[in-house]
Amino acid sequence: MARFKQPTPEQEAGWKQWVAAQPKAARKVAERFDLWTLCRLTTNHRVSIMSFSGGTEGEVTLAVA
Repeated sequence: MARFKQPTPEQEAGWKQWVAAQPKAARKVAERFDLWTLCRLTTNHRVSIMSFSGGTEGEVTLAVA
């Protein structure tokens, strides 16, 4: 998908640091996405990532806009 915003080098570095500090399950998901790229759902809607949250069983939930 396309980026809707071009992050600064500082923003990208901060994102990479945040991803590296996450638990394994969240890190694997966060490595596939970033906050500046649109994603397409199976319903064909285009969304941006708002947040990641992890549960006790290793599942990861994404909140999108």
